[in-house]
Amino acid sequence: MSSSASGVAIISSGEVDAALGRLSLCSLLRSQARAFGSLSTAQCPPRMSLSTPAHTQLFMPTHTSGLSVVKIVSVPRSSRGIPGVNLVLGADGAVSHVVNSTSLTAVRTAAGSVLSTIMALGRGEVEMVVFGDGLQAVLHIALHARFYTLTKTSVVVGQHRRLSPEEVGEKRSEMVRQLGALDCKVEIEVVVRVDDVRSAVERAHVVCTCTPSRKALFDEQWVRGRTHVCAVGSYTHHMRELPAGLVEQTATQGALVVDSLDACRTEAGCLGTLTDEQWGSVRQMADLLPDAELAPDEWMQQVQGRWDVDGVSVFKSVGVATQDAEITRLIVDTAQCTRMPF
Repeated sequence: MSSSASGVAIISSGEVDAALGRLSLCSLLRSQARAFGSLSTAQCPPRMSLSTPAHTQLFMPTHTSGLSVVKIVSVPRSSRGIPGVNLVLGADGAVSHVVNSTSLTAVRTAAGSVLSTIMALGRGEVEMVVFGDGLQAVLHIALHARFYTLTKTSVVVGQHRRLSPEEVGEKRSEMVRQLGALDCKVEIEVVVRVDDVRSAVERAHVVCTCTPSRKALFDEQWVRGRTHVCAVGSYTHHMRELPAGLVEQTATQGALVVDSLDACRTEAGCLGTLTDEQWGSVRQMADLLPDAELAPDEWMQQVQGRWDVDGVSVFKSVGVATQDAEITRLIVDTAQCTRMPF
């Protein structure tokens, strides 16, 4: 990375998207493996926030492997979209890069989920259910589709308010458009009725929850057989996407893995019912991963099925700052940018 003596490098949203299009799935997954692995040595102060009339603004600094990054995002109270920027500080302490991160949070989170799915299920054809219709949900589908053959993909919307058929159609059209822009041709079915949601979850091999829900999105009895759940939408102690029974069952069986034990104990409302004894059986992603410095092909082979669970498995992520640092490092190393004096 160039120093700030040459100016500040500006990486726009278009340049970020272009860089992401050139990156392999393996590169994305390895960046997040390094992010999880560096948690024990990185500096990750607690998330700070400001409350404004229209947004909750979050500030997440980290320093890891010689890189300092400050992520700033504004979570809207009513509108869609989460604008954000990542500031990269050079060795001299000055800002060296300003990276539009509007899509990067969703990318790094989805990459972490796909990594957990590959570890739990290995390779094969899967049926998938995604709760939510935002960018996070879109990228969970798109990145899973880069590794798996998705035999059927159901998207659950409208659980908190009744949607008209026209609104359902509009949501499907928008998701299809966004997936197409990512060169993902997966067919999706949008479901809203409880019976249809239940049937989709009962058939699914992969369930992804990508909403800031304050109540469980499905019943624990709906999840059957060898199913992997990626729960990434809730990130405060008020939010709960998963049924308590499923959380307690998987924790007791050693089938619950988190991105960070410290962060999830503080921030994951979904896990709030766990006892100290149950927390003792929860594992951290870094403890399961192969060495990220292995050759890419060998590393991908070792990831597949590494976390072998016969029944239901759960990966719970609240997002950690090292993920932002590593995806930013990848983008800075890949993207073309505009350098400006500062």
